[in-house]
Amino acid sequence: MSFSNSPLFTRYRPWLSLSALFLIASSFLRIVLWFDFGRDENVTLADLFSALSIGLLNDAIVLVYFLGIVTLFNLIIPNKIYQSKNFALIS
Repeated sequence: MSFSNSPLFTRYRPWLSLSALFLIASSFLRIVLWFDFGRDENVTLADLFSALSIGLLNDAIVLVYFLGIVTLFNLIIPNKIYQSKNFALIS
């Protein structure tokens, strides 16, 4: 059984995708803001790299708060409920 076909991975695939999208979007936004404002203020690429790395760490911590409750709910519910048709309509 490969990792991508495991039940645990398929159960958390939406949250992993949302997390990756959030981290990519926030990094992209930092780069755009650097292009708009940082170059005028003489912010170097080294400073941009520092801001990106610290921001990525900050965003990972924020993701724990954003997705923590949903992930815990997803972890607690049994497979029988998770795979039911009614739960698929809700989620």
